[in-house]
Amino acid sequence: VGAVSMDMLAADVTGLEVEPGDEVVLLGRQGDAQARIDVREMAAAIGTIPWEIVCRIGTRIEREYSGARQEGAADVMPGPARGRASSTAPEAEGA
Repeated sequence: VGAVSMDMLAADVTGLEVEPGDEVVLLGRQGDAQARIDVREMAAAIGTIPWEIVCRIGTRIEREYSGARQEGAADVMPGPARGRASSTAPEAEGA
C-alpha cells in the first residue's frame, strides 16, 4: 500500500468514508477545503526537492492548474500531459 506501480498508486483508505469514483487530490486543495497538500512539505518529508515530486507524476494523470495566470495563457496544456488551467485562486499553490 502506498507503492507506485507503473502509473498507478494504491492507498489504504481503511476507516475513511470513500466511494468508488471519488475525487483524489495528490497535491493542492480539494474543493473549498482549508487544508491542502503542499509539494514543498511533501518533498521535505521524503528528503527531496519539490521539482522531483512534480516531475515524477506521470503524463496520464489529469492536471488542473489554478492560481496566478498570465494573460493569454492556454486553458489546456499541449502534449500528452493535458490539463485544465484555472485562474480562480489568488495565488499559485504547491509548485
